[in-house]
Amino acid sequence: MSLDSDLSCAAQAIVDASVIAIVSHTGPDADAYGSMCGLALTLKEQGKEVSCFNEAGPMEKYTFIPGVADVSDTFPTDTPWDLIIVCDCGDKKRMGDSFGPLVTGHGAPLLNIDHHISNERFGAHNLISVTHSSTAELVCELLHKLSYSPAPESATALLAGIIGDTGSFRYSSTSSQTLEIASKLVAAGASLVDISKALYGSYPLSMVRLQAEVLLNLHMHHSDEIAGVVVSKELFKKHGASPDDADMLVERARDIDGVKISYAARQVDDLWKVSLRSVSDTYDVSRVAQSFGGGGHKAAAAFRTRKDFSAMEATLVARLEEVLDGV
Repeated sequence: MSLDSDLSCAAQAIVDASVIAIVSHTGPDADAYGSMCGLALTLKEQGKEVSCFNEAGPMEKYTFIPGVADVSDTFPTDTPWDLIIVCDCGDKKRMGDSFGPLVTGHGAPLLNIDHHISNERFGAHNLISVTHSSTAELVCELLHKLSYSPAPESATALLAGIIGDTGSFRYSSTSSQTLEIASKLVAAGASLVDISKALYGSYPLSMVRLQAEVLLNLHMHHSDEIAGVVVSKELFKKHGASPDDADMLVERARDIDGVKISYAARQVDDLWKVSLRSVSDTYDVSRVAQSFGGGGHKAAAAFRTRKDFSAMEATLVARLEEVLDGV
C-alpha cells in the first residue's frame, strides 16, 4: 500500500473510534512521548476519550512535554478500548516486557505508527514511513489527513519529538518537509527555543560527572573508527546518577573526529541497553542491532540483552567492524 492509502486507513480507524489508548516504547525518548502526547492532546480536542500509557510512566526529564505528566505506567486490560495506537515501536517487544502482552492480548485493533526500517507491521492498521524523521512528523501528516489542527500544547509535544529524533535538525533524516512541518508547529504556538533548551541545554551535575568519567575511558577500536562507552550500575551509583544521565553518550562518542560508528552500553538492573550510531546511512548499524534481537534505523539502532556485556563486547565490535569493511 502507498503512504497515502495507509494515512487514509489510519485516519478512518481514528474517526471510527471513541475510546482510544495510546502506547509508546519502553525507555521512552522525546519522540516516543512527543508523538503519543501530541496525538492524544489533539484527539481529545476533537471529543475523543484518550489515555496515554508507557511502561516507564512519566519520566522527569520529559515532563516539559505537555501531556507527559498524565502518562500512566499501568495498562488497564478491562477498559473497552475501540482502538489502541502504538507509537514509535518497531515491534511488539518494544512496548516492554509487561506492556507488550497486555496490549496485544487486549483484543482491540492496533494502529501501528512508526518510522523505523525494522518495523514488523504488527498492527491491524499500519502507518509506517522510513522517510520521515520521526514518528512525531508522521503523526503531523496523519493530523493533516484528518483536517485536525494542533493547538499550542499539542504542537509543543510534536515539535519536541521531531527535535529529539533529528538531533535538533542535524541528522540526515531531516528533510525539507521536516523543516516545513516544524515551521507550522512553531506557527501553531510551539517554542523552538524552550524545547531545545529543555532537551539540550539543561543538564544535572550528576550527568556531567558521570559522562566525564565515562568519556575518559573510551573503548576505541578499528584504528579509532569505532568508539564505545560502557556504563555499569556501579558507575551510576558512584555519581548518584540515573540511566537517563547516560543519554547522548552514544552521540558524543560518534561525534569524535574520525569515528564512524559508536556504541553505548548502559546497565539497568540486570539488563544492558545498547545503542548504536553511525555517521551516515552508508554504515548500516541496524543489521547489527537486528542480529542481537533489536532494530532501528541504518544510522541509529539499539538492542537489549541480559547477557554479561563484557563477555559479548568483542562480538559486537567484530560485527561493527564488518559493517565498516563492507562485509
